[in-house]
Amino acid sequence: MNRPASTSPIQVLLIDADPPLYDTISAVLHASGEAFNLTPLNQLGELEQALEHADADCLLCAQHPNLSIASEDSGPAGLMLLQRVRRHPGSLPVIMLCCAEELVGFAAQAMWQGAADCLCDEALLRLPAAIRIAVQYHATMASYQAPDNELQLALAVLRGSRDGICVTDAAGNILLVNDTFTQMSGYTLAEVKGHNPRILKSGQQDPEYYLAMWQAIVENGCWQGEIINRHKDGSTYTEWLRISSVLDEAGQPSHYVGQFGYVAEQKRLVDRINQLTQFDPLTGLPNRSLFLDRMEQSLVASRRSGRCSAAILVNLDRFRLINDTLSQATGDRVLVDMARRFAKQIRQGDTVARLSGNEFCFLLSNLNAAEDAILLAQRLQDVIARPLEHDNHPLIVTASIGISVAPRDGEDGETLLKAADAALIRAKLEGGNCVSFYSPSMDADARRRQAIEAQLRGALARNELSVVYQAQNNLDSGNIIGTEALLRWHNAELGMVSPGEFIPVAEETGLIIPIGSWVMRQACAQNKEWLDQGLGRMRVAVNLSTRQFRGDTLVDEVAAVLAETGLPAELLELEVTESALINNIDAAVATCRKLKALGVKLSLDDFGTGYSSLAYVARFPFDKLKIDQGFVSDITHNPANAAIATAAIAIAHGLNLSVLAEGVETEAQAIFLRNRRCDAMQGYLFSRPAAPDAIAQLLAQKARLHLGATATAASKQTLLIVDDEPAILNAMHRLFRHENYNIITAQNGNDAFELLARTPAQVIISDQRMAGMTGTEFFTRVRQLYPDSLRIILSGYTELEAVMDAVNHGAVYKFLTKPWEDDQLREQVREAFRIAGRQGDSGAES
Repeated sequence: MNRPASTSPIQVLLIDADPPLYDTISAVLHASGEAFNLTPLNQLGELEQALEHADADCLLCAQHPNLSIASEDSGPAGLMLLQRVRRHPGSLPVIMLCCAEELVGFAAQAMWQGAADCLCDEALLRLPAAIRIAVQYHATMASYQAPDNELQLALAVLRGSRDGICVTDAAGNILLVNDTFTQMSGYTLAEVKGHNPRILKSGQQDPEYYLAMWQAIVENGCWQGEIINRHKDGSTYTEWLRISSVLDEAGQPSHYVGQFGYVAEQKRLVDRINQLTQFDPLTGLPNRSLFLDRMEQSLVASRRSGRCSAAILVNLDRFRLINDTLSQATGDRVLVDMARRFAKQIRQGDTVARLSGNEFCFLLSNLNAAEDAILLAQRLQDVIARPLEHDNHPLIVTASIGISVAPRDGEDGETLLKAADAALIRAKLEGGNCVSFYSPSMDADARRRQAIEAQLRGALARNELSVVYQAQNNLDSGNIIGTEALLRWHNAELGMVSPGEFIPVAEETGLIIPIGSWVMRQACAQNKEWLDQGLGRMRVAVNLSTRQFRGDTLVDEVAAVLAETGLPAELLELEVTESALINNIDAAVATCRKLKALGVKLSLDDFGTGYSSLAYVARFPFDKLKIDQGFVSDITHNPANAAIATAAIAIAHGLNLSVLAEGVETEAQAIFLRNRRCDAMQGYLFSRPAAPDAIAQLLAQKARLHLGATATAASKQTLLIVDDEPAILNAMHRLFRHENYNIITAQNGNDAFELLARTPAQVIISDQRMAGMTGTEFFTRVRQLYPDSLRIILSGYTELEAVMDAVNHGAVYKFLTKPWEDDQLREQVREAFRIAGRQGDSGAES
């Protein structure tokens, strides 16, 4: 069929019975904004009939169509069908479709056998342009073999084409261009006729690009791709170009036809298709397809990081009643308004989508704990409950919410959504307007949190809150130098509630502001009482919540509390976390300076767990830096945390700040910190949080922290032997008992680190094969924590590769094979102590 220039739809046949492929192609064609009629063919008879009646313009054929084709030939069924169509008198242009993995080989065969184009499934966005070009090219080719009247009709097609067209002879001299060519290039036919199309070259593509282009034309008969050309006025433009050769009866090129359009149109089409296929047209939110895609990406990231993701399904209760009684337009306004509200509740990186009808779904990524989803669910209930305006009357909407959490409730998107849907159904069965979790344990967590919030609102009035104090000790003298005020809550219904449970609720609800003010007043009054009792001048530390710190009345409130209690300002220390500072640095600096002007002390709490920017820490007038207990708990055997703590101490001292380590529970931790010049500590090693009377007793008794000798006090040469077999340890002890060493032993790496924290050893001998931690793993950590130690490993030949790798990386000084020779081992240890002694002397001299 030679199509005239008209606005009638292009008739497209699709030879494939696969419904998903038909739906995808239909959506792509519709999104282009052009007129296409797509007709699926499921039988060969239907194709023959269409060819006979010439009632189609273009044919789409898959690489493996769902049609039974009897043929003696081998190869893809799509190519056999292509040959069949090309042999038919009513031949029409055929565009082949294939999968991306097989594009290169299949496309070459298809183009060689006469296909107008070949697209993979990832390039279907180019399909509308490919169809249009194929139809117009087919008409152009037919014009060279048509009678005069048909030739005139074909020329009319060229003139009315939305694409630029350029026809040349075999030598590449331009014979014909259409009006679109002139509009895009600026050149008329008179200006370019007889010239080569290279007059359009911009020079922005290298010669190899054009060589590859003509090689493809020679080998396959056509080429298509993106190219930058130059306009007559000198400006450049990017176009999508297809060049095809026209063969004469001898099979030699007689003409070349170029057809092109702006790449910008292709991009507009891509944007339009993305909008239709990935976003909800009413609310503008992502649709189910895009949501599932983002969910899979989130789950992959969560698996890598070891964190949680959550799906929260929100279904508006009795929404059908709004549509039926108030109109569908009102229902649409409700959906749009809810979409706007929901979009404001998510963090960067999270997603909210409209899945269908009145159902929305939230995707929360990178959660520290599954319980974090509870906070969003409760916020959603609050924002949904805000009335909407309808005809000057409030319209109240409620919603049922179902929540599932990965990986607990599923590790893929569909499973996670099914779990959330099951939770949503349970919420509906409970009457709606409630939250339900797929996990029964999380249901219990949600109910407990709601109970905590309800009871916490009256806790102050019922005198349920109390303050306990934990002592802080100087690491050199061991004396108590201060206390930290810690909040406790005992409720008649809930019992003793952990601060880890109720403090986040207080922060979320704003109750932390009156509670925080009460704690500050209690702590200042108590410290003044101790001072009046003659128990010494010491500071009391009070935590400031983020909401307190950012409030407008904090400075005035602190001044009022000091005046009311009579506590000297320098005996109050206010602890600020990094998260309270980061949002508005300038305002935070100004607040801290006003507090310092009152005379109070400031400390940076939980250093290292937040943003830890040295640039902003240096701007604040802090007096103290507190190392979080997360770095202290394994500081004696975790080189990374030890390095962070050591660096934090050095940074703080460089900024003239004192350093206090939290959560110190063992003597080894305390000595380790003292050896690294940490100033103070607080933790269970000295005392647990205690009532005021118990703290007063400690102060009256002048209780102090007792630690072992400092690292420099050891005068003997210390040898540490690590082996999980007691018999080996005993044999080693006997071997070295006459050497006048201070011999200490451990049966595993963790015990050895505890010993090293108390008594640094110049020489360490370790077995390679130990349960829990091999010798090379142990020495790798030792090298980072105690780089001056000399490390000797005992190993069998079977572990030789691991041991040699440790030697090459400097973790091991020497290795000896088992069983060892006594004299050789004794001499190796003596030599190691001699080297360690020389290193010590060199360090002392420097």
